[in-house]
Amino acid sequence: TDRPAARAPRRAGARRRAWLTMTPELIDVAEVFDAKISAVGCYESQVDALFGNLEAARSLLRACSPGAGQEALQERYWRPISIDAD
Repeated sequence: TDRPAARAPRRAGARRRAWLTMTPELIDVAEVFDAKISAVGCYESQVDALFGNLEAARSLLRACSPGAGQEALQERYWRPISIDAD
């Protein structure tokens, strides 16, 4: 190999670990929900296999929204807030 690190001998205890702390962020997607469902519909074979049909996919995605039952359509994104190294 041409990577110097791969040729270098390993030292005991030289490996470090990093822990990434994440926090959820909820984003309102009500305005773009229909466009997202249309995009999902472009993958017909997956829609049929996973949901049965596009209307079932729409219902499930709506029901699984973190804001379900509150008339809100949201998606959860994970945002890093810190990196801690050993």
